[in-house]
Amino acid sequence: MKLMIVFLCTFASHTLTAQEVIPLWTQQPPYSKPNSLEEAVIESWGVPCVKNVTNPTLTVHRARGENSGRAMIILPGGGYAVESFVAEGRRIAEYLSSNGIVAAVLKYRLPLTEASDEPHLLPVTDARRALTLMRSKADDYGIDPAHVGIMGFSAGGHLAACTMIPKSVEADGDDLSISTIPQAMVLFNPVLSFENEQLLKRLNGDEQLAGRISPTRHLDKNSPPAIILFGTNDRLKIFGDQYWEKARAIGVRADEFLAEGQGHGFFNRSPWTERTLVAVDKFLASLGYLKGEPTIEVPKETPTRQRRRAHPNTRKWPDLFAKDLSNAIFPEGVWTSGEGILTASEDQAIWTKKDYDNFVLGLDFNTAPGTNSGVVV
Repeated sequence: MKLMIVFLCTFASHTLTAQEVIPLWTQQPPYSKPNSLEEAVIESWGVPCVKNVTNPTLTVHRARGENSGRAMIILPGGGYAVESFVAEGRRIAEYLSSNGIVAAVLKYRLPLTEASDEPHLLPVTDARRALTLMRSKADDYGIDPAHVGIMGFSAGGHLAACTMIPKSVEADGDDLSISTIPQAMVLFNPVLSFENEQLLKRLNGDEQLAGRISPTRHLDKNSPPAIILFGTNDRLKIFGDQYWEKARAIGVRADEFLAEGQGHGFFNRSPWTERTLVAVDKFLASLGYLKGEPTIEVPKETPTRQRRRAHPNTRKWPDLFAKDLSNAIFPEGVWTSGEGILTASEDQAIWTKKDYDNFVLGLDFNTAPGTNSGVVV
């Protein structure tokens, strides 16, 4: 196999159910340009993630049992490099639909320079379009268009929060007679502001765009109620703190869920998967999306003794990449190497030219304050 470094993608087990896949746009999606990218599913840590998304879709899971008349749109995360469409999409949709909610998983376009001259507009316009499309099909799915909520994870959490902004990124062909604002938001470790020195670099320093896609800046008394979930060790939690503080000051509901000692993506591990779903269940029940007590059973934790592992001796290990990156494959101008440090200017992958069987990789991965990413191998 080849080795690839991309941004965080989290995992869980999955099952299959019947779904309806709807194209998000009937014509060429806005801000797109012709490209040769091929969408593909990659296995990372045992769970499928999709990359190179240029044709967005909405996968709808109809309500099973008694239809509550409510709908939730789900946006998987993946650091804007991939989308964890099973762990943070299908799995959640199956739970919600089994409890009477129409659940739709959005496969949004990734901000790829090969696909657009304005790549960072792609996922935001798709998120807004998903809400108007779902509302336009309210009769088909037996839902009240006034009761459509949104849920997102990490990068998907940022997109979900952006939909509360009345005018963030509009596109030609948008039906402005249908609201793009959700009735409720469920946000798992989201980025809530791009007005940050490090994150601004992802937008090539475009401060105007950063302001348009920074939810906390636009938070006001008309913003929808939200529950925001973070691990206390997540570097992105600073954005949650800012949002909660402003929400309290203006009297907007923003429930807080904190997982003590946990980092980014904590909710994909038991018992946090179950604990977070219980919290989300109660939040949605308070808004009429669900009835009764949560049906999820939280497993009891069994104390385990952690054994310290010795770090292997790496003195004779070869470098994965040459100093001049001559043995690497990556988009021109994105990755640089110096003093043993790999640096990327965009959310793009770097591949080894050599194929590998089983291997051990020694890697130090550093993130700047206010940013949070991971490594997928």
